Amino acid sequence: AAPHRATEGCVMSITAVRRVNLRTQVLDQLREAILDGQLTVGEHLNETELASQFSVSRGTVREALRALEQAGLAESASHGRLVVRSFDVTEVTELYEVRSFLECGAAVRLARSTDREAKADALAEALPVEDPGDLSEAVEQDLAFHRRLCELSGNGLLLAKWLELQDQMRIVIVAGAMNEGADIPVIVTRANHEPLVRTLRSGGEDEIIRAFADHMSRAGSFWVSRMGA
Repeated sequence: AAPHRATEGCVMSITAVRRVNLRTQVLDQLREAILDGQLTVGEHLNETELASQFSVSRGTVREALRALEQAGLAESASHGRLVVRSFDVTEVTELYEVRSFLECGAAVRLARSTDREAKADALAEALPVEDPGDLSEAVEQDLAFHRRLCELSGNGLLLAKWLELQDQMRIVIVAGAMNEGADIPVIVTRANHEPLVRTLRSGGEDEIIRAFADHMSRAGSFWVSRMGA
């Protein structure tokens, strides 16, 4: 009897792992399609059609779509349809306010650490390069800098909350950057981030908070302005 129970347990475990992996693959592909613009704002995410395209069950697609909605990349529209999320001015403004709270807190934690200089050096290593090559890479380097700030804070919950917002940030930034044309916006350049590292090295807490809050405020205002471009 014991070997029989062990076999049943093994089969159930394998089935669960495969099911999760399949759902994750669908989720990852949908996420990438949204972030690179293949699936555009307001586009209907039809469960039946997607199941057919991915050659998976509707249940698997439904789970992936639920995860997209929880991540803030999809939203319910009329008649219960799920669509790729759009962001209005208020939502973008609030997103950057939350970023400001998180990143100002992270910067203060760095300033209070016993190895402040070493952490400032580590953050400097994450500065965007002078010539990122293209717009997509410039955006990724901008986000990588701010993610590194949160990592260096040493507060795992703070970092987790920042990461939860990362895809929403990317949608707003990439959409706005596309409206900017071929030019790389100043707001994501190395020159716009270097003053933050300098302030972090030697500034007092109030000065650091002002610098990072102003950086986020200007960034939020810039991307809001690009929404109407």
